[in-house]
Amino acid sequence: MSEVLTFNNWLSGPSEDLVTINPKRTRKELSLDVLKVCERFSALSGTRILITTESNYSFLCLFLGIVLSGNVPVLIPQNAILKEERYALAELWVTEEDLSEILAVCPSKTPTKSDFRNSIVELYTSGSSGAPKKITKTIGQLDLEAAQTTRLLPKSEVEAVASTADSEHQYGLTFNIWLAMSHGLAIYDKRIKVPEDCSKIKVNSLLISTPSFLSNLDPALLPPAVKRVVSAGAPLTEKAASLVKNWLGCEITEIYGSTEAGVIAYRFTRDGNLSSLWTLFSDLSIIENRLVSTGRVLPSLILEDEYDFHNPRQFLLKGRKDNILKIGEERINLTNVEKTITQFYSMPCKVIPLKRNGRTLLGAVLLDPMVKEVSRLPAAKILSLRNGLKDKIPLLALPRFWRITPSWPQNNQGKILIRELRRFFDE
Repeated sequence: MSEVLTFNNWLSGPSEDLVTINPKRTRKELSLDVLKVCERFSALSGTRILITTESNYSFLCLFLGIVLSGNVPVLIPQNAILKEERYALAELWVTEEDLSEILAVCPSKTPTKSDFRNSIVELYTSGSSGAPKKITKTIGQLDLEAAQTTRLLPKSEVEAVASTADSEHQYGLTFNIWLAMSHGLAIYDKRIKVPEDCSKIKVNSLLISTPSFLSNLDPALLPPAVKRVVSAGAPLTEKAASLVKNWLGCEITEIYGSTEAGVIAYRFTRDGNLSSLWTLFSDLSIIENRLVSTGRVLPSLILEDEYDFHNPRQFLLKGRKDNILKIGEERINLTNVEKTITQFYSMPCKVIPLKRNGRTLLGAVLLDPMVKEVSRLPAAKILSLRNGLKDKIPLLALPRFWRITPSWPQNNQGKILIRELRRFFDE
């Protein structure tokens, strides 16, 4: 399909076109099921309804039906909060079990409204750096973002979209759902959870993934029908780029963005090698760390990273500018503390601010795949670590509490969950 469909027209394409693979479902089937969801919620008005599914088809049914019924879909990455915390996010919470009940009823009427550009969607950040934050966007803004991602599609090479990311996350929503529906591409119904699941990709596909997943691809497996990979959530690694090129025989489109801004910039690997410069999407510019757009981003949005522009459209990403913590009268750069510990002990490290009796103290988590479980370091080991670091790190920046873990807690987008790391220090 050459025409780019906006949300208003997602259900108006050819009725027999596939919208999902494994199992196969057509646009005609989706339209009927969306009407059932719409009718179920049509008596409500402006109600915030949280969606939680494991199926992209179920997500499509609920998301479309909620918007068409005049209500507000609420989306949060599935492991960003505890299950019991979900009840506080919205007036209603619907799951696949609820959808099964809804789909058992035949609809008797169709929606009267046809323009949904101003309809609201509530998204939450992944909570990787703390508590998830609510972001409100319109359907029209998400349509504008999808129009920008058009340039990233391999021309006439892909028929479907497979993904390791949640559709409830901004990254997954943009690429799993909006990109696919805007271009008439079928969606693999279930998320790719482990490298072995890639064997399910049977038709030429776009794979939406993260550096952590791509770094664990198994080249001993038969390569799936992947024609292009999109990666976001963290900096791409040389290992991931090399594996994708050697195993899949394709390149990676790397995305830089956020829940607040959506997609900001992109870059491509070349012959499996990492790129350095990012290119801004054509509707954006960055002026003194403020993101300016043609309508899909609020003009007041201040970016949290530092940039080195080589020309008005391309830049080097220098890293976050806000990872600074003030303890007493001293400003401490947590990133520098982590780098010092990592370099000194050849062990990846994350440093976490902790509150103890009204004071801010630091905790450090070391990564060692050889240990079996999260545990405290012995007092003698902590003393040795602190003695070794006291000439390299200011006294107030020396972590007081230490833990070691076999793996980082991560969400489905590959981001380390700081809130989960903080729980390692619960007494």
